[in-house]
Amino acid sequence: VCWRMLREYFTHCKQIFRMKYFHDVLENMSPTLQGEVAKHSHGSWLYEIKFFCASQDDERDRYLVQVALSLEPSAYAPNEMVYREGDLAESMYIVQKGLASNLGRVMSSGTFFGEDMIAGSDENPSRRTSDVRSLTFLDVYEFSRENLYEILENGDFDETEKLIRRQVISIALKRKFMEASFGKFCSSKT
Repeated sequence: VCWRMLREYFTHCKQIFRMKYFHDVLENMSPTLQGEVAKHSHGSWLYEIKFFCASQDDERDRYLVQVALSLEPSAYAPNEMVYREGDLAESMYIVQKGLASNLGRVMSSGTFFGEDMIAGSDENPSRRTSDVRSLTFLDVYEFSRENLYEILENGDFDETEKLIRRQVISIALKRKFMEASFGKFCSSKT
């Protein structure tokens, strides 16, 4: 490992340390202040995840606070694999800074990937269907499947649960369609 690369990585990780400090401060605030700070800090990307956006403001705000308290900051060096095709889908990722690539699509700040983590069960976990690689230094928030289901189990998030179930069905249908299309494509080639 090149010392220059290590120095660059740790210099870059200063932002991760700031994100961890912010998380600690957030945990020590009152629930009302947590909600306000979480909306301000995470609202922009959370509203992009349609299956997290209950139409009821109260449920959406309470859920946002729980998600914000569960996020884990992570960093990846340039050209590092975030996950590989076939890996267990245990977390989703929200890009804070940097660029990542998935199936030729470049993802930047405010985008998310790995939402297929909701599609599995404890008995039959979902597997990744593609690779994701960092293109630059990449700062992400990681949100685990385990934390998702703990939040849903311990809170009153009925509409959010319905939205997630609908998204699970959508992911399953998309996968079946891709399997059928790919199978048809492969059989026509032979």
